[in-house]
Amino acid sequence: MKALLMLLSLVTTSAFTQSLSLLDVFSSNPNLPSQNRGGPIQYCTGNLLLNQEPMQANGLFSDIDCDFCGAGVQVMADNFILTNDETITELVIYTGYFPDNTPSTDLWTVSVHADNAGAPGMVLQTETNVPSTRVDTGVDLFGVDEYRHILTLNTPVPLIAGTYWIEIHNDSVGSTESVFWETGNLDTNSIVDSQFATEFPVVTWTPLGTSEEMAIQICGATEPTYFIGGEVTGMLTTNEVLLDNNGSETELVTCNGPFVFDTPIADLSTYSVTELMDPDSPLQDCDVTMGDGTVNGGDVTEILVSCAATTDTDYIFGEGFDCPGLTP
Repeated sequence: MKALLMLLSLVTTSAFTQSLSLLDVFSSNPNLPSQNRGGPIQYCTGNLLLNQEPMQANGLFSDIDCDFCGAGVQVMADNFILTNDETITELVIYTGYFPDNTPSTDLWTVSVHADNAGAPGMVLQTETNVPSTRVDTGVDLFGVDEYRHILTLNTPVPLIAGTYWIEIHNDSVGSTESVFWETGNLDTNSIVDSQFATEFPVVTWTPLGTSEEMAIQICGATEPTYFIGGEVTGMLTTNEVLLDNNGSETELVTCNGPFVFDTPIADLSTYSVTELMDPDSPLQDCDVTMGDGTVNGGDVTEILVSCAATTDTDYIFGEGFDCPGLTP
């Protein structure tokens, strides 16, 4: 069965040798793009959830019109871990068109599976004809060009923390090319396992039997964030007031009018704005109203800080003021 799986087993020895020599050229040429130089490069937008960088050493067909697969079909799936609840929005994979290096019209299908005891289980969501962009990376594999594809889901996939499988395949119908998915390196959220099927729709998944991972980046939706602010009134021009939000950030306001904390917070987060320091040149009292609440899909602008002349005798007669003969 492995003869149907490993692309290297399907090409000639000379092609295998050629791919190694091209890798040597690649690694010695700093002008060629590399995901292994200077840390991960993120090609999808949002939270980078998984980054299995391309190995530039092997590939596995994932094409339901696979001319080089005995069954005519081969579909690949790889598993990964989500440590938090996330919504998958984009994926990046690395592929090639074998054997003639003629890119076909891409018809990508992406399916997300629940985990079933270490195998792809129930399909949680499938999207066909996933929109994609295709870029030639400048790397050659098996005598054909390596392409990076950014796949953008029309319908993002919300998932709770846990283990999942991602199935991605092309359909090179009408072409003599077969599309392979490049193998990749392990990431912190990787699980050592990939599986394949030789039918579509898939009924039976089979472990690959090696430690091969697939080259993929998975990105999740960036959580919306919003700014917390409001307005200061009544403060004298010589004064300033120090405000605090949730004990985590302060904002020094030096004039009347709008104010805003520098750091936005996530939607549905709570905020609590309090005053840390009254104006003292001269003394004023400032009161915060509408300073507590929950962010609800937009910037908070209604917090009101109202300042007026102080009536607090503790301030008037307090330590640090030279008022001979006067006591609080």
